[in-house]
Amino acid sequence: MKQSNHVFKKSAKKLIGLFISFVLIFTLGATSSIAQQKFNIAGKMTLANTIKDTINVGDTEGHIISLSEFEGFNVSTGKEKFMDGALVFGMGFADLVMGNGPYQDYAKVSLNGDVVFYKGQAKVATTLSPEGKPVTTYEGTLSFTKGEYFIKK
Repeated sequence: MKQSNHVFKKSAKKLIGLFISFVLIFTLGATSSIAQQKFNIAGKMTLANTIKDTINVGDTEGHIISLSEFEGFNVSTGKEKFMDGALVFGMGFADLVMGNGPYQDYAKVSLNGDVVFYKGQAKVATTLSPEGKPVTTYEGTLSFTKGEYFIKK
């Protein structure tokens, strides 16, 4: 009888520990999710490569791998003004055939001491201007990975 009572005490302690852990996880998780607000943003970044290296893959005509470092500015175009006029600095990687293909980048966006970091994924499209010069556009999405910024109303 003594041994089974000891086992029960150990099991009860484990159950109480699990219950307390569950309550803490639920409480902290609920609090942080309530504190977070989601909102839609829209904008346009004007960026220029400061460093760019390309490697010819050689398997298909015009297939290159590109690694670049860039900087520029963000212009907020949405209802909620987000980092309007912010400095953008980052690096990106592209896998292109004839100037078209997937692109991924990571960047730091800063404005008046506020800093956010993002991971971007885009589709690169290159066309020729009427003068015959290549015009490259990037269209994609950003996922913010770190930082805080409060919408100023």
